[in-house]
Amino acid sequence: MIFLPEVMIAALGKINTMPVYEKEQLFAQHLMHCQWTADHRVLDGANVARFCNKWKSYIEEPELMLFNLK
Repeated sequence: MIFLPEVMIAALGKINTMPVYEKEQLFAQHLMHCQWTADHRVLDGANVARFCNKWKSYIEEPELMLFNLK
């Protein structure tokens, strides 16, 4: 449940090393579970999805975040 003045809550899990099968290869990959919830009376779901994708790109490639600092 979200209470005023909150409009969005993020739950970040720990990073686990998991086996991943991709392109006929098996390798270890670090995965982190994230969950988002937003008050749709204030935020549009598309905006939350764009934020989530941008945040994911910053986590995967931190240098992108540095390039976007003003």
